[in-house]
Amino acid sequence: MTEETATAIEETKLSHEQVKKTVAGRLLTLRKARGYSRNKLNAESGVHYDIIRRIEEGTRYIELTVLFKLCAALDADPSEVISTNYSLRV
Repeated sequence: MTEETATAIEETKLSHEQVKKTVAGRLLTLRKARGYSRNKLNAESGVHYDIIRRIEEGTRYIELTVLFKLCAALDADPSEVISTNYSLRV
């Protein structure tokens, strides 16, 4: 493996971690702005509590199906969770 390839791989890992943290923070902020507990979000979305917790902690990637279920329960557009340039509707 070349040094250039190794650097590209490391940059990709970093960006994946940044994506997880961005999604985690935005989902948590949105959930709290809507006044939802994790239990309520679980009940409304059908997404298991532990999955919600792990996504919000930034230890799990969010699948598209999960993103859409959570956003539907929160009456939010998915772009509110995944975009860094979108203002939250509270």
